[in-house]
Amino acid sequence: MNKLIFFFTMLLASQMMTAQELEPRDTEDWRQKPEVVTPGKKCNQPPSDAIILYSGKKDASKWEMDNDGSPLKWKATKVLTTVKHTGYIRTKQKFGDVQLHIEWRTPKKVVGDGQGRGNSGVFLMGLYEVQVLDSYNNTTYYNGQAGSVYKQYAPLVNASRGPGKWQTYDIFFTAPRFNADKTLETPAYVTVIHNGVLIQDHVKLEGPTVYGGLPEFKYHEAKLPLKLQDHGNPVSYRNIWVRELNLWDTKTPLNNLATMDPFEKNGWKLAVQAWSFKEFTFAEAVAKVKGMGVKYIEMFPGQKIGAGIEGTTMFDMDKATRDKVLKFCADNNVKLIAYGVVNAKSPEEWRKLFEFAKYMGIEVINVEPPYDEVPMINKLAEEFKQKVGIHNHATGSKYYQPETVLKVLKGTSKYMGATPDDGHWMRSGIDPIKAYKELKGHIIALHFKDINEFNNLKAHTAPIGTGVLNVKGALQTLKDIGFKGVMTLEYEYHWKNPVPDLKESINYLKTVAAEIE
Repeated sequence: MNKLIFFFTMLLASQMMTAQELEPRDTEDWRQKPEVVTPGKKCNQPPSDAIILYSGKKDASKWEMDNDGSPLKWKATKVLTTVKHTGYIRTKQKFGDVQLHIEWRTPKKVVGDGQGRGNSGVFLMGLYEVQVLDSYNNTTYYNGQAGSVYKQYAPLVNASRGPGKWQTYDIFFTAPRFNADKTLETPAYVTVIHNGVLIQDHVKLEGPTVYGGLPEFKYHEAKLPLKLQDHGNPVSYRNIWVRELNLWDTKTPLNNLATMDPFEKNGWKLAVQAWSFKEFTFAEAVAKVKGMGVKYIEMFPGQKIGAGIEGTTMFDMDKATRDKVLKFCADNNVKLIAYGVVNAKSPEEWRKLFEFAKYMGIEVINVEPPYDEVPMINKLAEEFKQKVGIHNHATGSKYYQPETVLKVLKGTSKYMGATPDDGHWMRSGIDPIKAYKELKGHIIALHFKDINEFNNLKAHTAPIGTGVLNVKGALQTLKDIGFKGVMTLEYEYHWKNPVPDLKESINYLKTVAAEIE
């Protein structure tokens, strides 16, 4: 009840204080006092709220064989050591969100190489593996070395100690959440510190660990046992402890509502389309987006990259170029979140496009394909677990009418949807609010803009709030129909210096987004 009172009090306060500066007390949160936890005397020792999973032979009773639940067959002394071909072991207790500390050691005598040298694994919830491997002067595929989220993320660095030396993992894991209908609501996330060095930084998992193929989330219980892997190599563990967390309730900052980002509050990711800077390089576009305080950018094919990186933003760029582009974006704290509008000339090119999007971590591909290619694209979307949005241009283009989009989406997978462009709708005499409602449940991303004249194909974009768009009505409708996803601003006027008008648009949007109910 106290939280509810605080919520409505701050909601009212946020509306009343839009025109005045907040007082310091307005950002003070007295709702909940953090629980006191006594830390261990040393950093690797368990704090007072930890559950001890292994500190010696007496703790063997907390583990069982994974294949049949029988008593532990691994060697349990002061340390816990794998016994070849006995199988995985699991905790009897089940866990969800956790902080896990675990120490491990591979044999001092080096035997084998690659994946055959000191191989084991820590399986969070028994499903999501952080790889254990002797990776000291041992070459293997990078997303399979020590500290990798196996086959999903290579570690940021190799922090391995030599064979026979004890090593530590401190793992912070957020379990996935599922909706009542057993569909995925939020994925799992993991952070890993290896020997005191950050090697995985809150990475988003794509699903449970698989050796072959692509991972995909499937419904499972909220808590499951922790597992350790027998991979046929003698690996030892000690000082295993875990803290149960409830990160689900701590994702929203404790700041008051007046200071919360109105886009994130509504589940929207505000991006800027690089096409707004088509007179510049992609690198310059990233820098300008960063300067406007926006965290996301949508790339379009064919823009010169710049910043000393050769080539263009076509999806056929080689791996070295991809890595340079990703590093440049990361260095500027701007994430490449969408790509388009793009089409391909053959099934082989479509596959290359999906491979590119997967590698670059792109959330949505925006396309305008021939009608008969949609089934093929849908199959690729399912294979790659990749969102694809059907985009519209103005009158005369394939998909300018919402009913056409609905028709081609009929029978497609959950990865297929619409990425409507309200500017092209308005040029075509279509009311965006009515069209959003017509596409309810199918919109996965947006191109959002304002224009200077309705029902005129020659109308140009205008700063949002100065044109014909009912901005508040549009945002309220998007919230009402449950849209959550990428909202890309696209500005196609004043090409030589679009930043002032984009800044004006962003500021106006934030003001209006904060007002919708």
